[in-house]
Amino acid sequence: MALVPTQIRCFDAVVRSGSFRAAAELLHLSQPAVSMNVAKLERDLGVQLLRRTGRGSELTAAGTEMLPHLRGMLRAEEAAEQHAAVLQGRRVGLVRVAAVNSAVIALLPKVVQFMADEQPDLDVEVVELNSAEVNAGVLDGTYDVGVSAQPIIGPHDLDIETIADSGELLVVAHPDHPVFEAPSLTRAVVAREPFVVLREGYTLRQLVLRYLEPHHVRIVGEALNHDTVRRLVRAKLGITLMPRVTFEATGDDTDLSGRPVDDNAERTQLRLIRREDAAPASGIVAGAIRDEARARFPHLQVKRWKVRTPRGQD
Repeated sequence: MALVPTQIRCFDAVVRSGSFRAAAELLHLSQPAVSMNVAKLERDLGVQLLRRTGRGSELTAAGTEMLPHLRGMLRAEEAAEQHAAVLQGRRVGLVRVAAVNSAVIALLPKVVQFMADEQPDLDVEVVELNSAEVNAGVLDGTYDVGVSAQPIIGPHDLDIETIADSGELLVVAHPDHPVFEAPSLTRAVVAREPFVVLREGYTLRQLVLRYLEPHHVRIVGEALNHDTVRRLVRAKLGITLMPRVTFEATGDDTDLSGRPVDDNAERTQLRLIRREDAAPASGIVAGAIRDEARARFPHLQVKRWKVRTPRGQD
């Protein structure tokens, strides 16, 4: 059985976009053409890959199982095309990048501009996600490169490189907030204040709540990104906690102050993630992200390390 790349590409586009209509727009095809290609792929494989829903489409159990294998075929095709282009002295391709909010704000704009200026034949797509979504998306091939603040647990075929240490944990509040009058900022002192935090699923929320245990935390504001957190804190709704890398990455205003807590030594890292089997163009983008992190956070650099845990090994 020889699978047709166009059929796989249509299936992949439906999964990425969430619907046949959106996939058709993405691929510049008619919706019937996308549906026909996916149906042919399902007939060739002998399994149903997608289930239509009221909101679009979703993967079946078989589709979930087949997704990484089919995406692997697309990556192999992209890699071959890009390697051939390199032999011709060209740099072409599409690199999909997923990153957490702090990286999107601090690193990606300059990286995208650099790619546009220096590698105009390379296309870059960027999406902002939380760390768990970044990790999952790079693992299953939805994205080629990721920047995450959470480790990936278990076997994988990824290059993972630490590009910045989180720095110390800061209490962030309006400069004249009474919390800064305390002689020592400990969890017992900080926990008395109302808090603005990110929504469930974000690494920073977990970090804040873990630090404040076992104290009760009064949450007065929840947000989907750091910019909103800062705005609410600036308006004196409450205070928040941020690692130094996040505080410096998400703003440079003078309307907020950050002071280290006195009883926490925990560190997290900002991690650059790339698939081992990714096409060559992803390496160029990953390198640009690495260089920008070094330039943006020179005081938060750690000894460079990379780790790879192949699938099938513990």
